[in-house]
Amino acid sequence: DVENEDEILEWLLSQLEKDEIEDVTDEMLDRLVKEGKTIAVLF
Repeated sequence: DVENEDEILEWLLSQLEKDEIEDVTDEMLDRLVKEGKTIAVLF
């Protein structure tokens, strides 16, 4: 629910605290590279 500020804040904080590997699409990887983000890629 995008109207629930507490729920959104909780989700954002949980994303910052997680150490997990996420699946990334080709488009997402291209965007990260173009933006100059520091990334590590595992195949």
